Amino acid sequence: MRYDQGAVVPYCYAPSAGNASALAVLDGAVVPAGGSIAMTADHVLWAFGNPSSGTRFDGMMTVPTDFTKIPYPEFYQRAPSFSYTVPDPYCAIATGVVAYPASYVGAFPLPAIQGAPLPAALSRGAAVKDYWHYGLTDPSTNAGCSGDLHAAFLNTLQRLRRLGADHVDIYEAAYLVDVTATTLDFDLTSRIEISDAELAWIVGVARAAGLEVHEYMQVGGEDLNHVPLPTPPTSAWASAYLDAYTRFIVNRAALAQRDGIQAFQLDWDGGYWFDWTPLRDLFIAKMTAAAQQVRGVYSGKILYGDVAPWISNDVDLMNSIDWFIGNIFGIQFNAADNANITVPQLRQKYLDLITGLSNVLGATKRPVIWQLFAQSHRDYLLNGWVEDGFCVSGCAQKAVRTDFSVQAIAYEAMLEAVSTQTAFTTVGVTATASWYVDVILPAQSFPNISQSWRNKPAESILYRWFARPAGSARFRARG
Repeated sequence: MRYDQGAVVPYCYAPSAGNASALAVLDGAVVPAGGSIAMTADHVLWAFGNPSSGTRFDGMMTVPTDFTKIPYPEFYQRAPSFSYTVPDPYCAIATGVVAYPASYVGAFPLPAIQGAPLPAALSRGAAVKDYWHYGLTDPSTNAGCSGDLHAAFLNTLQRLRRLGADHVDIYEAAYLVDVTATTLDFDLTSRIEISDAELAWIVGVARAAGLEVHEYMQVGGEDLNHVPLPTPPTSAWASAYLDAYTRFIVNRAALAQRDGIQAFQLDWDGGYWFDWTPLRDLFIAKMTAAAQQVRGVYSGKILYGDVAPWISNDVDLMNSIDWFIGNIFGIQFNAADNANITVPQLRQKYLDLITGLSNVLGATKRPVIWQLFAQSHRDYLLNGWVEDGFCVSGCAQKAVRTDFSVQAIAYEAMLEAVSTQTAFTTVGVTATASWYVDVILPAQSFPNISQSWRNKPAESILYRWFARPAGSARFRARG
């Protein structure tokens, strides 16, 4: 609602059942929850209830989980810290308010948004965390918690729709059965990430929510018994391995066709456990043949990654796929860069990365769907990814400094780079990867330092870049 300058606007707030007291925050100061505001200037007012039961935390700030109602960046610039009672802080799937220490916002000013939104014709997407099987009965993945990942996923789908997404990315993971077997095969049952029945359910509920599904592949560098794959393999073993992968990926492509998945990755992320350069010709020949077999059973868009772009500069292979996966992370970054992180600095580094990728691919390059990725800890750009799903090395993540501003600056810079680059034809942008739940405070899992933007300033940035002009058609690119 809009009011004329100088008008006196009454406001009030009554706590709902289960809340001990009402709180109101006006321009960063806690004020009584009833009264009036003299509208002589713009104000940020945030009223809510402080729960009567739960765990009390001091020095906290609170954020509405409905990101559409957050004025960015003013809300974060004016958010005060105070004592807050957090109900069930480590297990909740969805809450109206999320609380975390005010220090989490970070070391740098939140960036202005320049150039948004993306062109209306571009596909907008978001990935979800790659732990479907692991989180089925505990979406927060914290010890002592429980819950239903299906309910969490349905909630997340609605959130992605509000964000402006038109597709959701999911990750399938698989392992070689036995590295020593005479005939190599990939597991299709026991350690595959998403079962066939679950995959059909995921696609059905996503499409019912108005979202297409893109399926990405992850392959481990060990077999089912945790035996590492040979480094380096012989040519004969590598050939047998790629034959086994071809059988696996054609099987998955047939399921993708059955379920109506819009886009499907041919190769895999991770698991490039050695340098394939000496076997480059073998890899290209096998992957090209795999693409042709996939095309025989799948009519959607075939994706191909740039994990190792040197294997992608081949006309026949590139002509066998539809969209190239452009990862715009992994830039060159040093301690001096890390001392003063800015959007112009990062935007240029991302543009340089895109130019370098274009030079490698040359005339073989295909239209690109760009993957955005940035974790929310202070030294992410310097030191890279930190495990965010569970404790490692005695829970070393607890020593990592949370910093949402680093993630926000990186997202703004990546989006500005994607929107201004001219080296590739862009078909879409996808952000990697949302947590399934609203919880931010860490216990054994670490959404506070993760690549998830959920309930962080980066989500407000994505929301404005993913917006479409009124009346524009939503993206659809079926096979």
